Amino acid sequence: RSQAAWLTLPLLVVVIADRRRNAMSALIGAGVWFVAGIALWLVPLLIASGGPRTYYAAFTTQAGEDWSGVDLLATHFGLRRFVFALSDTLVRPWAGAEWLMLSAAVVGAAVLLWRGRTALGVLLAAFVPYGLFHVFFQETVTTRYALPLVVPIAYLAAHGFFAFKRLHGSTLGLLTSLACMMAVAPTTVRYAQAGSPVSRALAEVRADAARQPGIAVGLHHRFKRSVEADPIAPAVSLAAPPKHEWLSVEQRWLAGDSGPLWFLADPLRTDLALIDPQARRVRGDYQWPFSSSVFLGGVRPDQLRWLVINEPGWFAGEGWHLTPETAGVAQADGKGLDHGPITAWLKRRTGPVALMIGGRHLGKGAGVTARVGVRIDGREIETWLVPPSEQPFLRFVSLPPGTTTGDGRWARLEIQSVAADTGKNTGIVVVDQFDAQAPDVPMLGFGEGWQEAEHNPSAGLSWRWASGKALLHVSTVERDLELQIVGESPMRYFVRPSRVVVTAGTQQILSLGVADDFAWTARVPAGALKASNGLITLDTDQVFRPADRGQSADKRALGLRIYVVTVRPVS
Repeated sequence: RSQAAWLTLPLLVVVIADRRRNAMSALIGAGVWFVAGIALWLVPLLIASGGPRTYYAAFTTQAGEDWSGVDLLATHFGLRRFVFALSDTLVRPWAGAEWLMLSAAVVGAAVLLWRGRTALGVLLAAFVPYGLFHVFFQETVTTRYALPLVVPIAYLAAHGFFAFKRLHGSTLGLLTSLACMMAVAPTTVRYAQAGSPVSRALAEVRADAARQPGIAVGLHHRFKRSVEADPIAPAVSLAAPPKHEWLSVEQRWLAGDSGPLWFLADPLRTDLALIDPQARRVRGDYQWPFSSSVFLGGVRPDQLRWLVINEPGWFAGEGWHLTPETAGVAQADGKGLDHGPITAWLKRRTGPVALMIGGRHLGKGAGVTARVGVRIDGREIETWLVPPSEQPFLRFVSLPPGTTTGDGRWARLEIQSVAADTGKNTGIVVVDQFDAQAPDVPMLGFGEGWQEAEHNPSAGLSWRWASGKALLHVSTVERDLELQIVGESPMRYFVRPSRVVVTAGTQQILSLGVADDFAWTARVPAGALKASNGLITLDTDQVFRPADRGQSADKRALGLRIYVVTVRPVS
């Protein structure tokens, strides 16, 4: 790895400078052997990569992805983030004995500063450049990147232990070793018994595939190497192009495959929102049987979700903004509404179909008015104007029986956005909510008072902020529904608990004082939904604007951070 230069080159400079009289010959000799050592691994690597041009393209692509796709301190600097980066680097690798080791290292550094400055200087030259590079330009949650820095801390701690009488140093060293062993031994046993999440998942996939020969398995790119090293035959592994893995699944459906398929999903990803949620079922979740963030920080892949996907009622192509992840891919690919219609495919049905289409005008209250149109198999179904507004738009469209009938298995749905005055394609509008179901299947949409969806890819968390008054729209009101809301404690942002009230029309569903993280489940009567025309209102009595607190330029009114909102018929 190129990162090794930060460990080798500074130390090489120190060694050459230490030769003094023979510095020139040392420089020449070191240069020859340095070049020879690099050639021993670089030349075979270039040949295996397909030549210098191919290697350079791969290297720059990887570097570009790391620079733009990884949350680096160098690109998102902040004092709080800097402190966390130091903690990841210096504290986390010593789980169970961190403060003893760091305290001893500080004492050891003081000892060397007093009577071992040459050794301290060499130590600083050997490891400080890499340490700075690691903190600013590497993902510090990945513990293995910090392993070279274990060496100087251990060296300094040993000097700290022996700063007193020799017996005391030996005793402290022994006790520290025992503390480390007690911390890792149980984890090592569990690791040996369970194995990695991916190996367990692949073993079960192979066993079940033997009973269903030829079943297709899609997968996120993160698992591609694992599947190549540990094949899942007799299952058929689909292609996994980075950031576009769902397209391999959809191409199979468009080619005529009608049976269920499996998908090995990264739970931190959100791209499968482009496939009908009613068709997806979790077959198994696989994780480490211990805290991987402490003992295997940043190991990849570290978790896997095995999904069974039956033939969906719909699936979407490129250009959609249904999650922040798919929005980023659409922008990078140049496939959004500013480049033309975005496409989804609906399963043909003889009966009626209900559509839910929601989105936002990106003009922040300014810009052109957009005309949004919906076509099915080229026939215009619905059109409406979206004027500049900071509030989202949400529409439920009822398709009468026979609308989606026709040749082939799938009806082609297109959504196009054009400027109302010029008729040219415009990306001033994005579609970030979509669903298509039979009329008796409830669909839930986020209306006025809800902010845009957000996602933290490193933690795998998705959420929306609710303002002081936030409206949920439900498509069907003929049955009692079970409403689930999961969110974060408002005490992270306010000095007192928030009062939260959930209503449907005039009927109160929930009324709570909220001081902790919450997961609510409540019954919403059909009569109350019908009276409110499908509206559920969430009110909270406290909001804040990050801009008012000097935290950012964000002027949105934020009340509750909500992770999950679902509705389903009461069984």
